[in-house]
Amino acid sequence: MHYSYFECVNCQTLFVDELPSSEFLENSYNEAEFVSRKDSIYAAQTYFEELQNLKLLHFGKILDIGCSDGAFISIVKSKSAVEVVGIEPSIHAINSSDLSVRENIQHTTLESFRSKHGFDIVTCFQTIEHVNDLSGLVVKSKELLLDEGHLVFVCHDRLSLVNRILGERSPIFDIEHLQILNKRGVQLLLQMNGFIDVRVKSISNKYPISYWLLLAPIPKFLKRFIDEKRNKWYLSWGVKIRVGNLLAIGTKQAG
Repeated sequence: MHYSYFECVNCQTLFVDELPSSEFLENSYNEAEFVSRKDSIYAAQTYFEELQNLKLLHFGKILDIGCSDGAFISIVKSKSAVEVVGIEPSIHAINSSDLSVRENIQHTTLESFRSKHGFDIVTCFQTIEHVNDLSGLVVKSKELLLDEGHLVFVCHDRLSLVNRILGERSPIFDIEHLQILNKRGVQLLLQMNGFIDVRVKSISNKYPISYWLLLAPIPKFLKRFIDEKRNKWYLSWGVKIRVGNLLAIGTKQAG
């Protein structure tokens, strides 16, 4: 179940023509229930390792857009000297956060967020599919970045092999996704908004077996069984798979 999409003839990005209002989205995400902290911890570990490999975690300040329960914030605080702030529209996700990071999370949207200082890195992990003004998100992020700061996205790649095989049975086709990008699409998005040294690459994700099975195109009765048993040891093992996610990074030009 998903919106009707149009396809860009230039970059093959899928997008919804009639977007829901910001007020509707803010209310929807504020009311959304938080599903699994275990899944978010696995995801956060992947993102932290990717930023480490890019040598971006030596110093400075990070803004994490759509930080959910703050799992990424928790890892950054425990394993680096970088300061980190998160913004999250879902109060249920914030209430699921560890008390040690709750003071680092602001219950707000990017549109309403204000800061007295700039950031060295702005991250946005698996969030850009959900916003109704994608260019606006990039522009606002750029305003919040210091010169030579970095904007980092993780998003779905609709043209990855697994997503082309699954077609509309792929979990990237979701009622919450207002656009679905690919390597060329996310690269153009950053370049057209003035970012330089843009790099885009495929990444692998590590999640519990239960997470992968719940995303798979299997019968609903099996999904109900897995969901009920998702905390059992035999469904909790972490498995790393390349399933069509991208990491993109762009640098704000100095001056």
